[in-house]
Parts: sequence; C-alpha cells; structure tokens
Amino acid sequence: IMALQENGMSTKNQPNILVTGSTGGVGSIAIQLLSKIGYNNIFALVRKDHQVDIAKSLGAADVIFANELGELKKPLNKQKYDFVLDTVGGDVASVIIPQISYGGSMSMCGNAGGIKLTTTVLPFILRGINLLGIDSVNVPINKRKVIWYEIANEWNISQTTLVNEITLDTLPEKIEAIKNGQHLGRTIIKY
Repeated sequence: IMALQENGMSTKNQPNILVTGSTGGVGSIAIQLLSKIGYNNIFALVRKDHQVDIAKSLGAADVIFANELGELKKPLNKQKYDFVLDTVGGDVASVIIPQISYGGSMSMCGNAGGIKLTTTVLPFILRGINLLGIDSVNVPINKRKVIWYEIANEWNISQTTLVNEITLDTLPEKIEAIKNGQHLGRTIIKY
C-alpha cells in the first residue's frame, strides 16, 4: 500500500484499486487496510461465489470474478484500474497489466498463481505504468518501523482480521483447501 501511495495512489482522488487474492491472507488484509485508510473504489478479485460476501464485508465496493478478467490477447486493453495490489502473480498479473490506467501502478508481493509473467513493453512505454516489486525479507528496519507504527495505530485492523488457527497435523488438509480455493484469510499453525 505504501509503495502504491508513493506512486500516486491517494484517497483525495479515490482511484479504482484492484486487489487480487482478495480473500487470502495478504489480500484480505490489504482490502481491510485500504478501506480503513479511506479508499472507496476497491475491487476484489475472487474465484468462487462464497468469496463475494466475504470480500465485501472486508471493505470491497465490488468484486470481479477471475474468469471475467479476460484473456491475454492484446498488449493493451481497456483501462480499468488505476492501481493494483497483486498477491497472485502469474497469468492473473499478466492479464491485468494491460488494463492498468495511464500512470497507474501495480505492486506485486505474491506468486501463488505462478512465477512467470507474460507481457509486452507497451503498457509501460505507452501508458507509463509502474510495476513495483514488494520485498518483505530485506526491508530496512527504519521502513519497517514506519509500517509497524501505521499498523499499530491508524491502520489497526487486528480485531477484524480473518485468522484461522490450526495444528501441525491438520496442515495437509489446509494446504489442499488453499490449492482448491477454499481458504480464507490467514492461517496460523499453533504448536
């Protein structure tokens, strides 16, 4: 979110924001944070009908089904989203890039949909879009402190976060649920 804000996303202009993986661990938190910050035009990308009400309860204004995104046919497509917070990667990200509006940005922090990206240079050189890689491992401590401060204060969503606690012996079933798109929120293994 901070990377997108550093690249022009602001509550003042209420941009159209798409969040992929919207009911998963990172996506569900992203929607809640965006809503808490004051963004109104949040679109949640979902795969299953049962995810619609959940995404809206988290703060999404509307949902887009993954099968409605279209296919990667044209190097440029209709401009639909000003900013994208992508937690999926792969084909999903590849299809969305040509739909980003002029001057928009996509942050990428996941690869559940794959590690390959199929695109052309056209969205970047004709629309000036930005692709922002998000690293959570080597972020400098001074930047972490800023993020932690926001999460502990203005962005605090700890009371509404979707969390599932499981034991280590139920991990194989949870992994299958994730693969089948039946997982919601974050999962914590309680030992």
